[in-house]
Amino acid sequence: MTITSLRWKACRLSGPRHKGSCGSPKISSIPRRSIAGRYCAVTGREIDVVVASGFPRLIGDGVRLAQVVENLVSNATKYSPKQAPIRITMQCSASRMTVCVWNDGPLIPAEKLPLIFKRFSRLGNGDGDIKGSGLGLYISKQIVELHGGTIDVISKEGEGTCFTIELPRQVN
Repeated sequence: MTITSLRWKACRLSGPRHKGSCGSPKISSIPRRSIAGRYCAVTGREIDVVVASGFPRLIGDGVRLAQVVENLVSNATKYSPKQAPIRITMQCSASRMTVCVWNDGPLIPAEKLPLIFKRFSRLGNGDGDIKGSGLGLYISKQIVELHGGTIDVISKEGEGTCFTIELPRQVN
């Protein structure tokens, strides 16, 4: 994906009423579909997907939600040690669905966490060899919010970094 197409998506998603291609994807299939062959085979990384039983179908844009998971997995592969596992967990309560993408990468300093979802935000990795536009997490946040959800990040020394997406069970 080119930076031009990423900028176009960012502008389009920040418009007043983005309507995605609505459908009813099975939310629990999104992480498996998003990473199947794409990250495991190409990078040789271990990606563990743990899905609690009983996930409902979601009324929403399955393509865009898959894009969010793919972006988080892509970032996890870029920013964590090559042999470190990546874990995706999915849980569901009576009102919310939660997807967590965890990696054992370096700590994101607390003072930089509020900047991570801003447009064109690049926090850097110290050695400058990781490429990116600074739009992936911004676009991911826009997609999640358009589905009535939230996205957050927690990063702790020795525990890794976890991005958490929460979506209502019924997205209108």
